[in-house]
Amino acid sequence: MTKSKAIVLVLLENSRVLSIPSSFHQNFNVQTLLNESSFYENQNLVGIIIDTQFLSEETCAILISSHQHFSVVLLGNNTNKHLIQKIRLLYQTVSFSTSPSCDDFNAIEKMFQTSFEMQQYQTALKIQAQRSRLYESLNIVAHQWRQPINLISMEAINLIIQSSESERVLSTSVQQSASLIAEHTQKMSDILKSVLSLGKLNRIKEPFLINSLLDKIELSFTNQFKKSKISLSVLKLDVDKLLYGLHTDLEEVIINLLVNAKDAYTTTTNITAKIITLTAQATEGSLLFIVSDQAGGVPESIRDKIFEPNFSTKKADEGFGIGLHVARLIIEQEFKGTLMLKMFNNETVFTITIPRNDLSNLKFINT
Repeated sequence: MTKSKAIVLVLLENSRVLSIPSSFHQNFNVQTLLNESSFYENQNLVGIIIDTQFLSEETCAILISSHQHFSVVLLGNNTNKHLIQKIRLLYQTVSFSTSPSCDDFNAIEKMFQTSFEMQQYQTALKIQAQRSRLYESLNIVAHQWRQPINLISMEAINLIIQSSESERVLSTSVQQSASLIAEHTQKMSDILKSVLSLGKLNRIKEPFLINSLLDKIELSFTNQFKKSKISLSVLKLDVDKLLYGLHTDLEEVIINLLVNAKDAYTTTTNITAKIITLTAQATEGSLLFIVSDQAGGVPESIRDKIFEPNFSTKKADEGFGIGLHVARLIIEQEFKGTLMLKMFNNETVFTITIPRNDLSNLKFINT
């Protein structure tokens, strides 16, 4: 398959004759356009040779609206300096009062070739960025699936143990385990949908109740933490509040903080009372979610790094180092809030602060 040549557009006044060297035609696909209405944008476009007689406001608007990286050669003496300045501010531009010579075309060819190389570079950057986003999305899915997968596995093991100890397993026990497995399977599906729709405009934001969200988290984690001899204390709002946004995103951030706190206890010894506290607070202007533990704190040497991408204190097979980085991005980008770390002796405190949006000011909503 023959590689497509870079395109050079030529817009000339009818009376102008432009002698283009054959070598130039060998390197570029030269397309001659007789009027501005035929101008079009092409992904292989690297240069435009244009008679300044065509530099109307409309032509400039077409050039300015183009997202391509190309160079411009202006021919003639247009007295409208304002239009020429517009072009020069946006694109690499050279001007000739008469038709360019062969030597001039050699220089023009180098300029267009540079534009072509820059265009290829930008294309490569876009591909790299797309691959990076795909890789990060896969990491997010893997990171957030780990928790429900563990819970499903534990329930399956629990049923196996019960069935091995007795020929008859209580139906209530089976139903409880089946319900939990179904819940977390649905959760994995929701996580996948959320990640696949990251950055899309059609993600649906809606009002959700804070205490209802905390009830769901408490139900999922209380028994699990007990198996690790950790107590989970959830302090809800005295009066429930509505928050507008993507509730699954906020839930995942809070879960990430709780799991990190749990992991901190598993790496420490000589702690008799293992307690993780999740607190919700409401002020006149903000909603706060505070996750704290007494597991010894984050070492001072890494406190400035924990929110960086790809940073992790876990082993390679235990995490991807994206949890806190992604968590902060979600709070900042989706909720216009902040996620901060504070240390008090052995206490680690992560605080999510989300501004009360316009819903908190509507009279028909209980605030």
